[in-house]
Amino acid sequence: MKNYKFSVYKKMTLTLVMLFLFLSYNSNAQVTYLKTQNQKSPSGGNWVYKVYSAPSKSEALTFLKNTEVKEQGLYYVVETPNGNYAKDCIMIYAEATGGLIELGTRKHLTTPKKIEDHCAICGYYIFKAGAWPSIDIPNVDVQYSTNLETMREKGEGFICPSCGALCCAFCATLVGTDVKCPLCGKTMKIYQEK
Repeated sequence: MKNYKFSVYKKMTLTLVMLFLFLSYNSNAQVTYLKTQNQKSPSGGNWVYKVYSAPSKSEALTFLKNTEVKEQGLYYVVETPNGNYAKDCIMIYAEATGGLIELGTRKHLTTPKKIEDHCAICGYYIFKAGAWPSIDIPNVDVQYSTNLETMREKGEGFICPSCGALCCAFCATLVGTDVKCPLCGKTMKIYQEK
């Protein structure tokens, strides 16, 4: 009889330990879906907010890090007792202030392909950079520059003048001072408003 009780006790303990380990490794175990909200953007488009709750900032951030957001106007928001955290197609941020917590990482598509308004390598939406001011000074060649980090923070990228493919600043690879098209190998230029 003692062996039986001991055996049952060991099995229950092992089951509880396994359950604890599963919940510890399942980072989204405590994140709960609440609702989806739709809102009109100032430009007339639609913003979609998928709202969740989590017991802590660390649970919220783990959930957001593991959630892909490739489209413009889609936001994942996680409410916690210490504030809300959100992710869009560019970054994870504190919802109240918009303060950057981290730029997300992007998984590459199996095969690069041309997708309208999206990166050919990862499939994420790319925002157009603002147009640079026109400066017309005789005998002066005006050059503008930016850096990849600034472009990443704005969700900007590059366009290939030859094939029209886009490449985001996260996936862009510099060859010297140029970014080469992932589809045709030609030099790309900044994707921007005209």
